[in-house]
Amino acid sequence: MEVITQGAPFKLTQIAVDTSAGPYKNYTVVFLGSDNGRVLKILASTEGANASFSTQLLEDVDVYNADSLLLLLAFFFF
Repeated sequence: MEVITQGAPFKLTQIAVDTSAGPYKNYTVVFLGSDNGRVLKILASTEGANASFSTQLLEDVDVYNADSLLLLLAFFFF
């Protein structure tokens, strides 16, 4: 299955979801991989009594850029 963003200069090709992120395991983080080597890290949450859904872009990492990749690896493993 291929996810395509309308009007964007790239195609989203991969998805990974962490449903128990954060110090209290109460956040959902979505990682979207694209065909141009970018990974979008998105915080997805429900808010309030009516459970409205919201998202916030946390990071946009170019994995082909060595500096960005080292920063991302350091964030996850240290």
